[in-house]
Amino acid sequence: MKRIATAFEGAKTRRRLEWGIPDHGKLQRLTAIQQPTFVIQGDDLMIPTRLSHLMAGLIPNARIKIYPDSAHAFLFQYPVEVARDVDTFLSA
Repeated sequence: MKRIATAFEGAKTRRRLEWGIPDHGKLQRLTAIQQPTFVIQGDDLMIPTRLSHLMAGLIPNARIKIYPDSAHAFLFQYPVEVARDVDTFLSA
């Protein structure tokens, strides 16, 4: 069982490294988005917040909000704040 867990952890680490190498051609397509965009994310190790900042920076007039110490479960850890922030964004 330990060998399986170790293999899984190795695969997970390889995926994280691969995800960290963005396809710059695809990233440039984000600059064409014209709709109001709200990028929200928890402060996560699996999806680095720097990538959300990159995405929000490429989308014209995008807003970004990072919820601290919440990883990818920020919707459950900050339900009131997320609802308020989304409502504010949609009402603008």
